[in-house]
Amino acid sequence: MMNFLISGIILLLIQTSIFFETGNHISVPLDNKLKEQFMSMHIDNPVVSPQDILFVVKHSQGPNVVVYQANITVQKNLDDKKPINVFWLMNSKGKTTEDLTMIEWKLAFGFKLIPMVKGKKYKILLNAIKDRYITIIQDEKGKTEGFISLNGHYTKLESVFIKFEHSFYIPNVQYVELSGSDTVSGKLITERIVAE
Repeated sequence: MMNFLISGIILLLIQTSIFFETGNHISVPLDNKLKEQFMSMHIDNPVVSPQDILFVVKHSQGPNVVVYQANITVQKNLDDKKPINVFWLMNSKGKTTEDLTMIEWKLAFGFKLIPMVKGKKYKILLNAIKDRYITIIQDEKGKTEGFISLNGHYTKLESVFIKFEHSFYIPNVQYVELSGSDTVSGKLITERIVAE
């Protein structure tokens, strides 16, 4: 059973990685159920500092999420060698954390890092989303956030939701929804990437 689950996850990651390279972007309305999922960003876990969470990746098949967290040094700056920690928050296992596997990092959840201002500003390009940069900025008060353009709005990225279904025991990505708050109005902005 465990090998089947692992195989399914690997197939999902491969399909997600290939799918995102096509860059088929459309804008669709966000239904209320998804809106509630995106707005519930509180993660009650003693090993995860909520103020340092940049965004999370959720999916439709379980409660576990991938957390992207700012890696802050004792000098209160972003660590220049590793400014972002990425890990699983295993809600199914009592809210423990686990490292990503090499396959998970390479095919979906890892990223390319582009330093802009040492300890303060970086751009990342997620391996799963090949055409959209996320800008990580630490402001003068030490608060670190991730920003991305969604539907023509400059937003603070909060979460990514992957919806998939099984077809003959193989997971197929239906769509991916990115969600963030507009930096001017504070309004929730989403962009859905739909599989063809």
